[in-house]
Amino acid sequence: MAIHSAAVNHCHDLLGRLATGRQEVAEFAGVVLPALQRAVGFDGWCLGLADPVSKLPSAAVVDNAPLGDRLPQFWRFEFAHLAGRAAGVSPATARGAARRDPDGARRFDELLSPVGVGDELRIPLIADRVYWGALGLFRSQGGRPFSQADVAVGGDLMPALTAGARSTWVSIPPRSADGEAAEPGTLLLTAEGRVLSQTDRARHWLARLGGGHSMMPAVVAMLGTRTTASTRTRTVDGIWLRVSGARLEPAAGQAAIAITLQPASPAEITPLLLRAYGLTPRQRVVSRFLLAGHSTQQIATALRLSPHTVNDHVKAIVAKVGVHSRAELAAVLTGQFPASR
Repeated sequence: MAIHSAAVNHCHDLLGRLATGRQEVAEFAGVVLPALQRAVGFDGWCLGLADPVSKLPSAAVVDNAPLGDRLPQFWRFEFAHLAGRAAGVSPATARGAARRDPDGARRFDELLSPVGVGDELRIPLIADRVYWGALGLFRSQGGRPFSQADVAVGGDLMPALTAGARSTWVSIPPRSADGEAAEPGTLLLTAEGRVLSQTDRARHWLARLGGGHSMMPAVVAMLGTRTTASTRTRTVDGIWLRVSGARLEPAAGQAAIAITLQPASPAEITPLLLRAYGLTPRQRVVSRFLLAGHSTQQIATALRLSPHTVNDHVKAIVAKVGVHSRAELAAVLTGQFPASR
């Protein structure tokens, strides 16, 4: 399928409108991917969001993706790729025909080719050296491979795709996790990730995650190379959760892994939200002073700025977050309630 310049321009316009929105990830994908498919052409796709700290997935939406029950293998390859960036996240580049390098060839041969994939165009979602996830586009065997022109389109659209995907972190109206609902849940798994036992509260949280429990195989995969792993995600009704896993040493019979699901604290949520709202480094610093209750003059003195400059930063911050006061800003950036849409 040839690239259609009008369709590519439509994608640009569409992403520009969505990048500052508050779409849930499935809603965002449902609007963007059909437009991208008309521009580039592919048979299936997988959009995965990641916790920018752990790189573990927080949510994923797919359509005709070939992974199926091969998610554990997928995440093992994913973490091997990310481990190569131990010094930090490199500048983002879209990549077609990933099998052209040795690691990509092994991933293609072991993971994708056996399920009918002929080629993959991979678009990492990276902004300011922060990894927010990735979009994989698949073409079936027997079809045309992705061309360099396809890769160029992916690279051109990558910043807007990243901005839109990042904004989905702040889309769901949060609700309180007070009282009994805040109790953690625990699961015991085999080394391969099969659930052996779980508490009632674990069942409660898994049900609240809906399709978001796709991160569980990733936690298990990461525990193949380390003793602990942790990520943040949100329930379908907006409660922030921390999903933590640890290897049992020694194992208790077949039980080799314990996973805990519990509401995340504001201290865990705020750093993520400061980036998810697209605040600049200076705006993030000013926001932290605001959350600590400092006045404009105190912030100006601490940062050696004029009060006028501080007020300009505050105006930009509240505009990006979509609030109308400092009190609302504090509530939103600690995960207490959503900003205006």
